Amino acid sequence: MSTGNDNFITLDNIAEIQDIVSGDYLFTISNGVIYKLDFQNFIITRENTDFFTTIDSLSAQVVSNTQSLCAINAYINENKNNLSGLIGLSSTFTQLSSGWQSNYNTTKELSATSWLPQPTESEPFETGALIYYDGGTRDWKPIQSGVKNNVLLVDSTTGLPAFGGGNSLGSVEVISEGLIEVYNNPSFTDGRIIAGVPIINLDVTTTLANITERYSYVQINYVLLPEIESVVKGGEKAQFTSSRVQLFNNNTPILYTIQNGNMDSGLPMSITANITGIITAAPWPNPSNRVVIKLQYTITGVKTL
Repeated sequence: MSTGNDNFITLDNIAEIQDIVSGDYLFTISNGVIYKLDFQNFIITRENTDFFTTIDSLSAQVVSNTQSLCAINAYINENKNNLSGLIGLSSTFTQLSSGWQSNYNTTKELSATSWLPQPTESEPFETGALIYYDGGTRDWKPIQSGVKNNVLLVDSTTGLPAFGGGNSLGSVEVISEGLIEVYNNPSFTDGRIIAGVPIINLDVTTTLANITERYSYVQINYVLLPEIESVVKGGEKAQFTSSRVQLFNNNTPILYTIQNGNMDSGLPMSITANITGIITAAPWPNPSNRVVIKLQYTITGVKTL
């Protein structure tokens, strides 16, 4: 059956194209009516795509990168004079560095034969030795190494450092030791009577040692030894309480150790001890018949030059 229209086109007769550009048209049918749509007005909404979140993320990155580039560009414009100076400095470094390797090789070669000290058979450089330049002979010389516990000092005659070991190996030696009686009063006549009980406030200073030679690592060890005899009759004894020993070096309070001793100053050390405490006798009429307090001490150190 003929329609009388020779321009009738079926879908099978329409040619296929591989792309579409601005200026082309799309045809759509709505409610039985055919419409044409310019391709430039063809819009695919977010709801009709599964990649719109990726597009949003990339768009945000583009905005952020644009802002960063704008900031960098503003900084460059603000500091372009300084940057040009750096470019010039870089060129200068590039030109000068061409001779650095040659200079380094020359320095290394010379230092091995002339500048650095060289050991000899008569003066070998032992491990731990110190090297100094002797202006008189215009040559390098070694200060031989010390041994364990030696102390590095300055020789007063030459002004050079030296490892001190006055007692051969720098070991600890006894400087002074002894047993000093700091209190002995059997009668308690020098005390106060409180509630019928004799009380004595002990406060005695005694010299332990006067050290004239040089020592380091000086250490003072001591112990108080109270000797309290029984009462004449009855069962009570005297008591020595609140005891305390304060050490001094040249009237300056110290603890048990003087790390550097007098090895730097060379000045004599006067080691003294101040002993304090309270002696309480037995109640009258039967006080203790004798109280003796002794201080036993040992002072050690490392002798130096």
